[in-house]
Amino acid sequence: MTTLPPTAIVLFAHGSRDPAWRLPLDAILARVQSQHAGPCRLAFLELMQPSLADTLADLTALGCRHIAIKPLFWAAGKHVNRDLVDIVAAFAQRHPEVRIDVGAPFGDSPQMRQAIADWALGTKPVQT
Repeated sequence: MTTLPPTAIVLFAHGSRDPAWRLPLDAILARVQSQHAGPCRLAFLELMQPSLADTLADLTALGCRHIAIKPLFWAAGKHVNRDLVDIVAAFAQRHPEVRIDVGAPFGDSPQMRQAIADWALGTKPVQT
């Protein structure tokens, strides 16, 4: 019996010219990696590396056949609705053997909205 490798997780963010901008995202990635058995990567739309296209290609080269993309965006604007969709569609045409699931932006999560409201109100301590 063949065991399929675990789903790879890609945290997809915009990117910035300031290298320090990615530090909180690196911390999130480290937490995800510590709790997920499969490969986990951080990828960017622009201004930082690696790109999403390069990350998808690298994961496919590792043998990943199921990739979950988690957009680290507040809401589904142009970057999620157009740019991300276009990158995934182009990749899927070249790699029909790879299943890619794209999640909703984190701002759509009720838990995230509650956590931000709690933070804004100062009602819960911030955990690091």
